[in-house]
Amino acid sequence: MSHPLPPAVILAAGQGSRLLERSKGLPKPLTPVLGVPLLERTLLSCRVAGITEVFVVVGHQPERLRTASDDLARRYAMTVHVVDNPAWEEGNGTSALAVASYLSRPFFLLMCDHVFTPAMLDCLLEAADETETCRLAVDRHIEAVFDLPDATKVRLDHALITAIGKDITPFDAIDTGLFLCTPRLFRALEQARAAGDGSLSGGMRQLIQHAHLQAVDIGSQFWSDVDTPASLVYTEHMLMTSAARLQGAQRHAEGILYLQQADPRLGQLMAQCGPCTLAPRDLEPFVMLCRSIIYQQLSGKAAGTIMARFLELYGTVSPEPEAVRQTSEDTLRGIGLSRQKIAYLKDLASHVQTGTLQLDTLPQQSDTAVIEQLVRVKGIGRWTAEMFLIFALGRLDVFPVDDLGIRKAIQQLYGYQRLPAPVTMQRHAHKWHPYRTIATWYLWRSLDITATPFQTEPSPRPSAQ
Repeated sequence: MSHPLPPAVILAAGQGSRLLERSKGLPKPLTPVLGVPLLERTLLSCRVAGITEVFVVVGHQPERLRTASDDLARRYAMTVHVVDNPAWEEGNGTSALAVASYLSRPFFLLMCDHVFTPAMLDCLLEAADETETCRLAVDRHIEAVFDLPDATKVRLDHALITAIGKDITPFDAIDTGLFLCTPRLFRALEQARAAGDGSLSGGMRQLIQHAHLQAVDIGSQFWSDVDTPASLVYTEHMLMTSAARLQGAQRHAEGILYLQQADPRLGQLMAQCGPCTLAPRDLEPFVMLCRSIIYQQLSGKAAGTIMARFLELYGTVSPEPEAVRQTSEDTLRGIGLSRQKIAYLKDLASHVQTGTLQLDTLPQQSDTAVIEQLVRVKGIGRWTAEMFLIFALGRLDVFPVDDLGIRKAIQQLYGYQRLPAPVTMQRHAHKWHPYRTIATWYLWRSLDITATPFQTEPSPRPSAQ
């Protein structure tokens, strides 16, 4: 019989003065990141990790946070205790102390303004033992940390933390703001507070004096401290681009939970369709775009045959743009390609070879920028560019409004007499942001579920290029 996971304590008491220009009067925990408030993102990560009991410590604008917490508890089927800390301005150490009377067992300690993957909680749990030792998730990839001067550093002796602070030198890793603590932390915080230090770091330094704080390496897991407008922009960029692909499976779980509460009717459809198996294709970007051109307006079987012949011409699954550009039209006609598609393939190869389309930079660019670059190539329209975003780059917030299959699926799901207009589709999709790709996958899946087994590329073709 498995034991329930430790509860989580989320510190959400601060004002977030450095983020005021972006929060627009909202408490910092309600500041949206890609449309999802920080507090909701933290609760989602906890829920995906299997945590169902949470203590949210509030201070600045407590009633607004209490209302938001109660609403999120209902939506995500969690037990959320809201604990008020009137002395929140004394430091986050005093906020952590506000829950001392509630907890006599281990607990996760999380910062509400930190975005992180649920797997980081798993890392902490795997390192736990029966001692009083507290554990801090640390990032050893120092060169990848955003705004390093403002980050909290840690010095290590193997797994033991020997120093912590923003200005220590030398240092070995970065504090991610995620802890697995024992009640020993509360005694350390009381000692620090008695010495005039109400910060969480003050309590950690007390633990360090008694060798009660150890580091847990998070490896390549993504996290970010959202404390300034610049860090908010960085976090949104990472969630949209590289981090989305690296953490795809976990972010599917977060997205599914989010969509189920955002649109109950879609949630029912998702339950009928089963787990989301969407994953980026393991193809070179150039080959993926060639494939998209070859598959246009053809049945899957016919297109697959031509694609196999195309790759056979070059003796590799990753032909070079120069090789495609130099292949004669007669040779390409011989494998079943039309003159129009040959022109498209050669134009694509020319763009890549001359550097006017730099495929290796696309993963770091926004969805809009990727689309703008791809549609400059003959034969690549917005729909094809959107498929590239989904199946090559693993983007999670793409909604192909021109896809005929999506129009049919929305018509069926919401009971429209006719195929819905784009404005109607966008109205539904607005509720699915920032996980519109997952909603799109389920809409495709709903059309195939009673027909043929679903393949990760949609069978419906676009209405227009």
